[in-house]
Amino acid sequence: MEWETTISRIPAHARHFPARVSIPIPRGTAEIKDFSVLRPDGRDAAAQARTIVAWPDGSQRWVQLDFEATGIGQYRIKSKPSRKRPHNPISLENNKEGKTNISVGNLTVTLSPCGRSPVERILWNGKVLLDDSAQWSYAAVREDGEVFLLRGDSCRNLRIECEGAHRFQMAWETDLYSSNGEPLLEVRLRAEFLAGIEGFSLSFQFFNKVPRSDYLDIKSISCLFAFPGLRNGSAVVVQRSYGNLGLRRFVRTEKQIPIILDRKMHAPYVEDPRILGDDFRYPYFLERTNQAVEGAVALESKNGAVVCAMRDFVCQRPKTMDVSPGEIRFGIWPERAGMLHLPQGRSNRQTFYFSFMEQDELAVNEAIVDADRHTIEPVHAWLDKEDSKMAGDTWDQFRLFDNTDEGAGIFSFLLTFGTARYQTIPEMFHYGDAPDIGYTREYPAVRVSPVNAEPVPFGVSSGGSVYSIFQTKETLEPVWSNNEYDAIYCLALETLRTQSEQTLARLRAAARHQIEVDFVHYSDYWQHHRSTPAHGYDHVASAASIASHQWTQGLYYYYALTGDDDVPEVVQDICEYDIAFFAREELSFNRFFNREYGWGLLALVFGYELTGTQKYAAAAHAMIQDLVKWANKARHKALGIGGPFAPNTVLLGVKSYHQATGEEDTRDILLNWVNTGMQRFNDRSGGPKVTELFVESMTYAWELTGNRKYLEDSMWQFVLMMHGY
Repeated sequence: MEWETTISRIPAHARHFPARVSIPIPRGTAEIKDFSVLRPDGRDAAAQARTIVAWPDGSQRWVQLDFEATGIGQYRIKSKPSRKRPHNPISLENNKEGKTNISVGNLTVTLSPCGRSPVERILWNGKVLLDDSAQWSYAAVREDGEVFLLRGDSCRNLRIECEGAHRFQMAWETDLYSSNGEPLLEVRLRAEFLAGIEGFSLSFQFFNKVPRSDYLDIKSISCLFAFPGLRNGSAVVVQRSYGNLGLRRFVRTEKQIPIILDRKMHAPYVEDPRILGDDFRYPYFLERTNQAVEGAVALESKNGAVVCAMRDFVCQRPKTMDVSPGEIRFGIWPERAGMLHLPQGRSNRQTFYFSFMEQDELAVNEAIVDADRHTIEPVHAWLDKEDSKMAGDTWDQFRLFDNTDEGAGIFSFLLTFGTARYQTIPEMFHYGDAPDIGYTREYPAVRVSPVNAEPVPFGVSSGGSVYSIFQTKETLEPVWSNNEYDAIYCLALETLRTQSEQTLARLRAAARHQIEVDFVHYSDYWQHHRSTPAHGYDHVASAASIASHQWTQGLYYYYALTGDDDVPEVVQDICEYDIAFFAREELSFNRFFNREYGWGLLALVFGYELTGTQKYAAAAHAMIQDLVKWANKARHKALGIGGPFAPNTVLLGVKSYHQATGEEDTRDILLNWVNTGMQRFNDRSGGPKVTELFVESMTYAWELTGNRKYLEDSMWQFVLMMHGY
């Protein structure tokens, strides 16, 4: 078997660079263990594979490949082995104490999940930069001043998520404990290494799972990365604008430099530029421009150098970073930001990059300012649209048009323009919908505080009831354009359509927001436990989490594209919650043609697609049969199909269920309901209804039958829509 992929960007400095792609395999195919890649230059290379999604029969469905890219162009994946190894491959050594030595080029790192520190030892070119006499530590300080630290003996659920010459990834859970053994925050740590990159990433995700406590009040959360082998050297900070011309300036110092990231400036900054040795006399109109610094820093000495950065640092405010020779301390939640009122079940992840090199001034400077040199991430390879059909009928990539397709140019422009306007708040937590009709408004991405409001503390809620219906947009906290109606799925489709890394970044940000903030990982109340929380002020009733406010389709697409290992757990929990939700008799009023059943049905279908769990497909089938009984009883008079969006969500669920299972009776049900809705949909006295979610099911009916009447009878709506109606 073969698959075509494209790499459209590779870092300019790299002759060899890690790349990643997910490829689909047809259902029932015998297991493929070995893959290789034919590069644009005609040479073959090995690929490391792991199966991330299986078909319900257990056969491989999505396989994620890591390989070595040598330039832009077409890369052909083949289902046969190659003996070639990557430049600077990963080598592993496990010892009896549960520690793992990972080597890439001149770098050797010892991970110790059950030790006092997650990273116990770092060797660069044979020189010790970190040993077990120092610790990489994480700490949280509670409101009462009690300090909570990592404790190695609490390590659990240790797992190797990926292992091979191209990639190694390990994850585990632990807790932050007080001196008397009281736990506060649950912690998930994950380390990743890539062939060809002398560095690694280390992520830290904390969870509030403390029972019988609606909130935790936390003064600070911090981490310390110590490099004793670099203490007899310098810290390197980049001043972004120096002098009249605003030139970039590299500052090497033996002082401690405190860097701040908050609402006062968009960029990280220092409060007093004199600490950078800046004594230039600035005119009043250039005041404060010299405070801004880069978010990446370096430590260097004769033993070597390390460049350190946090992923999406500017979007993770509030933060502090204190850098001094041999030491970097991050304020994940700095005390200066005020008290963190962390709701039960909420979480947040920070990922840190560490890139190592020799002490060379030019190389260190370039690595600080060039994200490609200090970011431990592979380039993305894009799967060919035709080959995507192997993933099954629920994978919509082969249905997408781009700007080269006949007649699609203007619509392509509108989609691209609309996606570019998708804004996010550059802060660590974001909560819920914008409180306006249609969910169309959000605060600007840079100036995040309402103009006419007093400054509010950082946090994920106002501290009062979420049903404060007398609030106005001038007094509300900033909010995220969240996952309402599965923005993640929309971003995934646009990512596939355009093969845009910028859109992929938006997709990743939206998906991680749902995984971390827009999901309750634990609650004492069934209305919240392991589901998506209430989204806004006076927005839901009866159960704070409801089936019409959580989606899995976008997460399935995101997972297939990226292999983010935190996705399956969240998708499974949403499905389990929805099944329990519909089983509760007090909520039986939701059982009819509305968005509760529609979106809930869709979530179960894509939970089945991602996990292969038959229970989810069975629950979806039972819901469809309930809807059939209700529809027969109502004789279609009150279904509302073809009109407002809520009943049409049911058709989306039925359509996806048929695509996932191929059940013939579901096909007949879907076509019957689409035919029922055609008259209401095309009632011109109601105006265009293109946005009311009927179109997708209608066009699938054309796909199933070949009957062009579905398209021809409705084309007037698209003409009006393109004219602005």
